[in-house]
Amino acid sequence: MRILQVVHGFPPRAFGGTETYTYSLSMELSKRHEVYVLYPAYGGFRYNFNYLEKNGLNIYELNIPFSERIMRLINLKSTYLNTKVAGKFRELIIKIKPDCIHFQHLIDLSASLIQVAKEKGIPTVLTLHDYWFICPTTQLLKRDSTICNGLDEQAENCFRCWNNEQAELLTDILGKRLTPKMFSEEVFESALMKMNSKKKFRERKEYMKSIMLNTDRIIAPSIFLRNIFIESGISGKKIVYSSNGYNLSAFKGFKKKKHENLIFGFVGNVVKLKGVDVLVEAFNEINSKNAELKIYGNYDRRSKFFKGLQRKIRNNNIKFMGKFNDLKNPYSEIDILIFPSIWYENCPLVLKEAFATETPVIASNIGSIPEFVIDKVNGLLFKAGEPEDLLKKIKMIIEEPSLISKFQKNITLPRSIQNQSKELEQLYTALR
Repeated sequence: MRILQVVHGFPPRAFGGTETYTYSLSMELSKRHEVYVLYPAYGGFRYNFNYLEKNGLNIYELNIPFSERIMRLINLKSTYLNTKVAGKFRELIIKIKPDCIHFQHLIDLSASLIQVAKEKGIPTVLTLHDYWFICPTTQLLKRDSTICNGLDEQAENCFRCWNNEQAELLTDILGKRLTPKMFSEEVFESALMKMNSKKKFRERKEYMKSIMLNTDRIIAPSIFLRNIFIESGISGKKIVYSSNGYNLSAFKGFKKKKHENLIFGFVGNVVKLKGVDVLVEAFNEINSKNAELKIYGNYDRRSKFFKGLQRKIRNNNIKFMGKFNDLKNPYSEIDILIFPSIWYENCPLVLKEAFATETPVIASNIGSIPEFVIDKVNGLLFKAGEPEDLLKKIKMIIEEPSLISKFQKNITLPRSIQNQSKELEQLYTALR
């Protein structure tokens, strides 16, 4: 069977949760099928494909002119519709003749690719990794970092939220290079609001819903996310729940290191939506010399968030460990992972990594997280966004460290990618 996986990024260019999952799935499927991968990359001045055959995969990187990235900053419609990308996609599927197309993510490409596949009579599967199809900023999170319930009747919330976010991005990218007074955030926001009216946000909602209804099958990796999309108007008969599989071989030979101190850890991008500031605020209040917090992952030292985070730190046992090349390294050090996300997480890769290494988790009780972290069974849950409650859970572990071994005994290995790939193969076959 010829299977085409479509995603917004792919290793080694990108290593986010969706990208890593798509790579693992593609590699597993390639053992039995002819697998193609399409993903976008910005650069140059024209649309063209770069072809690469690697590890048994047929990889097509679609180069998109950098000017298109600027357009996506100022024009709402260009963030989800691109006729030139759709044209190149049409060329590709005529060339490779896939038996099935699995869309993992279409951000930075075009939602219309699903319609192109439909016109060609090719069966389609769409996996929902976040809320991009119902939220222009993808995370259902307002600018004040509170949860959003989706587009309101007048589209006021999306109108203000998206235009404000783009204005801030434009200010960071262009404002510092141009005359600050002429190109302030307020100036950008005013211009964007004139270009992107409330009507355009309502149009986006209707278009994205119609596109989703055009897919043959939709996969939700969490029950929580599935329910959100059902509430948005997608029939539950169309959306199948299937938890993402994980490449367990990545931790072959893994061992925990022995150390005297109790090590709490964070693994992931050091950004606001991951709740790292909530974590720092809570750990500042820990007085024990034998408890450390190690923060592993990517961070931008120049960003406002990171600079603010640095200023907040009062506990010398909070340490930034930076990037890591081997995934086993952070988990070999950590006794218990802290996952303080403030948005509606779907199927967090970091939780699967933790459980694959028998690492208990303290996590926020938001989104799908309680589907994976069971309070007082394999970890602890705290109220999302509340450092006081997180502090209580951290102190609970410090005062009773035997809880760690208790939780470890209740950890079950995450679903393997081998297991899920067989389920997906059956789905692909049934749709042909």
